[in-house]
Parts: sequence; structure tokens; C-alpha cells
Amino acid sequence: MRYPRADWAANVPWAGITGKPANLDSSSVDLAQIRAQIANIQASLNGNGSTTAQQWISEDVSLTIGTLDPLQATSETYSVPAIDSGTPVVVNQLSENLWLMSSCYCVEDGAVRVIVQNVGPYQVTPGTINLRITYLANA
Repeated sequence: MRYPRADWAANVPWAGITGKPANLDSSSVDLAQIRAQIANIQASLNGNGSTTAQQWISEDVSLTIGTLDPLQATSETYSVPAIDSGTPVVVNQLSENLWLMSSCYCVEDGAVRVIVQNVGPYQVTPGTINLRITYLANA
């Protein structure tokens, strides 16, 4: 009987499998080489191979906005001395407002720009928005 999928078969004989490598056994795997590749990947993920560990840093900021009509946005640039240009940044709104969407990016070494946009159908009244900027130090 033919099985269209291997996981449907109770037993698939090795001899019945086509297209397999001619020499496939445990001696063809170089475990030392695989371990070295894993170590290189771990080093690149944890400080780019340097002795400096990466860590997440968060800073809270406040942004005072005026009246925002639908789809209107405002922005503010903040000084963040420990951040390097091109570092990924995440911003979370700590103030509840259903219609405001926030984004943030690093504009240059030591500076991030926060953009807040009214994505709702109604006008947003003036007020202060509290935001948390989070970034990876030593990225």
C-alpha cells in the first residue's frame, strides 16, 4: 500500500525512501563545527562578540499636544545620550487614549523622535501624553 504522507504511515522503510544522500550517518556530521557555528551566533546576538553585554533601557517622557484633527500628527525630539544612530526603538503609551498612535525612531546619536498621530474619526483635545521609550543599549 502507498502512503501519500510519511506521518500517515505506521512504518516507512529506509530502503523505500528515494533521493536520500548516499552517505548519511552520524560520521558525516561534524559536531565540533556545529558547536562553533552556534557559539558564533550566540556571540553575535549577545554583544556582537564583544565583552559588553546588551541590555534593554527604558525612559519615560511626556509630550504635550494641542488639538489634533483626524489624521493630524505632532512630533517631539528627545535627548537620549546612551543611544546610537540606527538603534531600534519601541515606544509605549502610558496614557490611555484610544485614538492616538505613537511611533519612535532614532534620528541621530543621542536623539530620538516621538511621533503621535490621531488615527480616530474625532478631534483629540489638548493634553499631556506619557510615553515610555525602550531601546537596546550596545546594539
